[in-house]
Amino acid sequence: MQFKNSLSIFAGNLALSYKLLLLIFIAFIIAAALFVSLFNPLLDGLREALEIEGISLSFTDIIQDPVKNLSAIWNATTDYLSNNTLLLVSRFIFLGLLVIFARFFGTLALVPATKMLHNKMTTGYSSGLLSSFVANFPQTLLYALISSIIFSIIDLGALFLSMLMFFALYKIFKVSALFIVFGLFLAVYSARITLFSQWLPLIADGGKNVIKTFIQSVKLGLKSFGVNYPMVLTINLVYFAIVMVCTLPTFGVLSIVTLPMYMTMLCICGLTSYFNMMNRKYYTDEGLTVYSPGKNKLDN
Repeated sequence: MQFKNSLSIFAGNLALSYKLLLLIFIAFIIAAALFVSLFNPLLDGLREALEIEGISLSFTDIIQDPVKNLSAIWNATTDYLSNNTLLLVSRFIFLGLLVIFARFFGTLALVPATKMLHNKMTTGYSSGLLSSFVANFPQTLLYALISSIIFSIIDLGALFLSMLMFFALYKIFKVSALFIVFGLFLAVYSARITLFSQWLPLIADGGKNVIKTFIQSVKLGLKSFGVNYPMVLTINLVYFAIVMVCTLPTFGVLSIVTLPMYMTMLCICGLTSYFNMMNRKYYTDEGLTVYSPGKNKLDN
């Protein structure tokens, strides 16, 4: 029922996703420009190393003998990176800072968006995103700063461990190691989202102290983990499937367009879970249908 209610609320708040898209697009443009400038030296050196080895990166050359050519590219790349460890480490340090920077701007709208959704679920009426942003500006900045640092450290740590695991498993499973490691990373990433899923709802429900609500959110996240984890994992599977299938055909456009929808859906799932745990009624549509968690439990 919780997932069904989340989908119903999401369908009634699609306009919110379009509002979030503008902020995400601006953050993406800035992050992309910085990413290119950071990794250009590394990529230029790698390209020169491949040319010296006589390896072509042309798609038509690669598909003539994909196994042999991709293997040659892989071996040349690992040799180049092993000989330029300091450059690689420095680039990844800058990448970590860039991820925090991009995530900070990308999450600035999450507090006002969650407050807006919370207000609509409790009153049936929607407040403006901009007015919510202005009214909650200190909380918005503090949440964006703290969450971007904490979540980036966790996610980059998981990504780094996944890379190490891939290199270890590649010797045994070859290409299949990529799917194994990606599945494990997605499971860990979903667990992280589930664990902290109650942070925004607590802030939206009047929590003024962002740090105190963070501690409370972990307790609630653990309490609701068994119920919320399958839902979050399903959302992540659907979103990442869209990203992997549609990134190349749409030149990444669809992946960017669906990102605010993905973020909105996660916010709504967190709110429905919070209301259910607090045993509080909430609207599941445009102020017409009220869902009562307590009544539902009695009916069951």
